[in-house]
Amino acid sequence: MSSDHVSAEFGRLLRSYRLRARLTQPHLADLTMLSVRGIRNLELGKVRSPRRDTVRLLADGLGLAAGDRETLLKAAAPPAAGTPGSSAGFEFSPPWGNWSTLIGREGELALLTEWSRPPGRRLVTVTGVSGVGKSRLATEAARRHRPGTAGATYWLPAADGSAGPSGARLTDRDRTTAVPASPAETVEILVEAIQDRDVLLVLDDPGTMGLGAPHIASLIDRCPGLRVLATAPGPFGLPGEQVLPLAPLALPPEAAETDPDLLGDSAAVRLLLTRIRCLRPEFRLSPAEAPVVARLCRRLDGLPRALEYAGGWCLVRSLEHLLADVDRNPFQLGPPPMTTGRTRHPSALLRRSVRALDPRAERFLASVARLGGSWSIAEVAWAVGVPEDEAASAVFTLITYGLLRDCDGGVERRFSALHQVRQLYADAVRPPQSPAAAVARRPPGAGRDRVTGHGPAPKLVKAARQGR
Repeated sequence: MSSDHVSAEFGRLLRSYRLRARLTQPHLADLTMLSVRGIRNLELGKVRSPRRDTVRLLADGLGLAAGDRETLLKAAAPPAAGTPGSSAGFEFSPPWGNWSTLIGREGELALLTEWSRPPGRRLVTVTGVSGVGKSRLATEAARRHRPGTAGATYWLPAADGSAGPSGARLTDRDRTTAVPASPAETVEILVEAIQDRDVLLVLDDPGTMGLGAPHIASLIDRCPGLRVLATAPGPFGLPGEQVLPLAPLALPPEAAETDPDLLGDSAAVRLLLTRIRCLRPEFRLSPAEAPVVARLCRRLDGLPRALEYAGGWCLVRSLEHLLADVDRNPFQLGPPPMTTGRTRHPSALLRRSVRALDPRAERFLASVARLGGSWSIAEVAWAVGVPEDEAASAVFTLITYGLLRDCDGGVERRFSALHQVRQLYADAVRPPQSPAAAVARRPPGAGRDRVTGHGPAPKLVKAARQGR
């Protein structure tokens, strides 16, 4: 890396930190006892090798945390020849810390890895409800993105407060660049960093930084070698976008509840047990505990984040107590102490996914959230009172957003709302009802086909009454 490139990179980083701190150049000069002209020259990249003492004064004046201070010091000096840091020596290094083994995502990972390689797809979006493992999957796919033959990898993690109240971080192997809050400024910094190079850009939940479809479209249009791998609650709706809906992990069948060996075939159970054994290596699943583990995985919807929380709490609580808690309220299970990463309340994260829906899909979700058990497209169409094609379209959307799960009913596909979704819409007075009960409560003539005027087929009513 040339000295000119390093000085320019240091200047951009210094300016972004100053803007984030809401300081003018004169204000920063007063705090550091440096001249305004000196700070201006540093930001313009005119100083090739800033002195470390000067950089430390700037870090003190900006009030930088330890991580940002180290980043600024690294940016002030070019790496030695032959060391990673240039695009030719780029190596992947994720900004999200250490991760456990990825469980139950082999098929999705293979697809995502293939799509992310050049020439690949220009935009791949992993969608789903919060806590389903979108960021984790994107991380693992990018780990397989080899430098040299596959270009560089840049990261823009979700804005979670780690970059300050109004900033995000653009990360490659050795450097972290603070990105201003303005989405337009973020786009300009990305375009300048990427230009026409072959780059995989990972955007983790870009909506948290105000980046939407127009900004992503601008990036793709202005950077011909760019491929974007994004995570989001739902699709951006851009031409050529490849969407990968990420469903919750596979749940154990009821027939396997009493057999610990059969339970191990379920990805949700494997993840829960792996997390428990990280804290309690001596733990072995007994036949008596097997039904509790199976029911706990179902109540937590097979969502990896919730399962990891449950496994962490097993250090001090029994499986039976955890199941009793989530039976009362699936939002009862929060992160254990000292949990790293995003720890917002699950209900707040779920509401964000719901707010991303269009009004028609949200109304449909509110209706099906009160239906107990699983249901087919035909059954839910009669229960909600809409044509089957409209019901199928709504279910498609809600599956893409991860708010419904596919119950794999065989020939007749069946679906159900997540337990968290049901809790979000729970009525304090009226308990969840089955599709048959919903049909029975409708006035005469309601729920009939808008074209033919026919009522529900007897077979569908019988299936609904059986609570399937």
